[in-house]
Amino acid sequence: MNSMTGYGQASANLSDYKVSIEVSSVNKKNLEVIVNTPKEWQFFEFLATSFLKKKIDRGRVRVLLTVEQQENSQVFSKILNGEDFNSLIVEIKSFMKAKGENFKLTAELVIELLQISNKGSGSTDTNQYNDDLLTVLLQATDSMVEMRQIEGKEISSDFELRLSRLSEMIIQIESASKDLPGIM
Repeated sequence: MNSMTGYGQASANLSDYKVSIEVSSVNKKNLEVIVNTPKEWQFFEFLATSFLKKKIDRGRVRVLLTVEQQENSQVFSKILNGEDFNSLIVEIKSFMKAKGENFKLTAELVIELLQISNKGSGSTDTNQYNDDLLTVLLQATDSMVEMRQIEGKEISSDFELRLSRLSEMIIQIESASKDLPGIM
């Protein structure tokens, strides 16, 4: 007997990111998978749902993917030194010149452009992590399934104990009521 309630968590350090996946489930007749990810990692939703449909039969399963950029990440330096970023600056410079405005590249502007560039390119760059994400999801799911099995054994043990006590009470009631007239 397995419980329908469970929780599992796993994490991994990828080259540029630290990812953590939490999987939790509650009772439900059919399988319902809900996946929450950062916007740039939404591709993982389909991947996780397909994987979980093969692994779990029923329940409401929630998956939470959290992603933190590693401090030693080269994502921004790759963007800064990339051709696209430099051509974006050239385009902005020529746009400002055409409008008769001065263009000054400031640290604030660079940071804003980096954030925009990272968001725009995030979904294609992150697809390279599919296999790693599936490995982390498998670990978290296995942990949740193990918790469901352990809790299921506890529920089964508790149920058997209660049945045993009820059986003993029934025997005591039957024994005590044998001498009463009109019963049994």
